[in-house]
Amino acid sequence: MLAGDSSWSQLNWSAFGSSTEFPALPLAFWWVVDLGFYGVGEELGWRGLLQPRLERRHSTVASAGLVSLPWAARHLPLFGSPPATARCRSSAS
Repeated sequence: MLAGDSSWSQLNWSAFGSSTEFPALPLAFWWVVDLGFYGVGEELGWRGLLQPRLERRHSTVASAGLVSLPWAARHLPLFGSPPATARCRSSAS
């Protein structure tokens, strides 16, 4: 699915951000819990461990760019996984 692809318009955006694992939880609560359990630990690794080590040899901007490479490599496959995309598929597709 590319940016110019017409299938973007067929996505069900009302499901964006919803939790299929815990559908009874309010969305704001789910986001806070998700951030606490997944986001904080991950940020500590990328920004708290890797970036300072890279900044010993590179500028802050260069280090941030270098941190983004393994971050993207780690997260890119998640965007195509069925659990991440199934909720956004339109019933028409």
